[in-house]
Amino acid sequence: MRLVIFLQSVVLTCAAVHERAPPSKPDCTASGVCLQLVWQPNWTQVNSTSFPGNKGGIEDGIVVRRADGGFSMIGAEMYGDPHWVAMRLGVYTSTDALHWEKSRTLRTSKGKFSGEMHDATWGPFFLRNPVNDTWAISYVGYRCAANNASGWLDNFDGTIFMRYATAKGDAGLDSAFGEDGGQGDAFAGDTKVIGPDDFNVDGPWPHPCQGLQGTDSFYPYQLNDGSWAALAGTSMQQRGWKPGQGGNGKWPVSLATAPTLDGPWTRYNPTNKSHPADAPCVDINGGGTENPIIQRRPDNEKGFQMVYDDLHGEGRGFGYAVSDDGINWAKGINVAVPGGTRTPFGLVPMTNAEKLRHSHDLLDYGILNATTIDKKNSSLQWLFYTVGGWEAFRTAVVQVSW
Repeated sequence: MRLVIFLQSVVLTCAAVHERAPPSKPDCTASGVCLQLVWQPNWTQVNSTSFPGNKGGIEDGIVVRRADGGFSMIGAEMYGDPHWVAMRLGVYTSTDALHWEKSRTLRTSKGKFSGEMHDATWGPFFLRNPVNDTWAISYVGYRCAANNASGWLDNFDGTIFMRYATAKGDAGLDSAFGEDGGQGDAFAGDTKVIGPDDFNVDGPWPHPCQGLQGTDSFYPYQLNDGSWAALAGTSMQQRGWKPGQGGNGKWPVSLATAPTLDGPWTRYNPTNKSHPADAPCVDINGGGTENPIIQRRPDNEKGFQMVYDDLHGEGRGFGYAVSDDGINWAKGINVAVPGGTRTPFGLVPMTNAEKLRHSHDLLDYGILNATTIDKKNSSLQWLFYTVGGWEAFRTAVVQVSW
């Protein structure tokens, strides 16, 4: 029988969070979609002390809306040493987006420099397949070793794995995803989705958007024709790499496509389809696009929006970009957040009940007034993200307008 450890609910973690002045104006894309943070509670929702045993806190992951109106979050927990190697995937739930309870742990990594797959586990996502109304988890498995002349080997040869829940709907979100039989059984039952091509730890590195870190993030989304696309991340961690040599910056992304969520996944090289491994980088922000999450746009139900860790602007906020078709992406913008961000965990539209419940909070924050809170052509959305030394998970609200 699966053992589920329920830790006490975090009501408020009033850790030393210092509010800064809210942004004075929206940040806008070239297409006229604008974002502005309109409420930031002055406490941290989850950090390394709110759930004991999670030494380094949480860096990346996603929050999804449940059918009952609540939220589920999965995040990469840096629970111990070696740092970035002793990893596990933590699952949390919330009824109101502000108070979180940890429900269980998935995919605890090997946590050592063995040079074998699953030494570290990172980059988790919940993915819902609309064809069968079943949730899956995906994550990055890394090999880890001591750094040497090859480059930065703390996390290398990143490979994406996925596993479906055995139950449909939200019961799947609450399931073990194969952990019932123990860690080894869970890893053995996970399906490889995509990994680096022609990988050799010592190089050469012939493909323009693949580096030593391998495939370090992968978020699938369904296109308008029913097929699927994903942005695959990588990083040029090989020793001696310089900008313009074998990649468009550190932590760039490229496209991959598949007929279904289950694959087969192929890197997208529009100029030479016979050489998919040579898929070009998608220039969202000059090559610093980490952990992108893609969702439908509120202004265009056939369009897409992306939030991502803007590595060139973390001190100011998070990255945001839009696309009309999910394949061609415009240049991104940096959306201001007081205190900056590390990694966004996605945007989730507020319900009317949530907007009503927090109307005083939104108005008291001073950005919106009685007219603009309900202005035409706008959407209030929950923003989930980590901040600080990657350990602190926070919630805020942004207004998307067009």
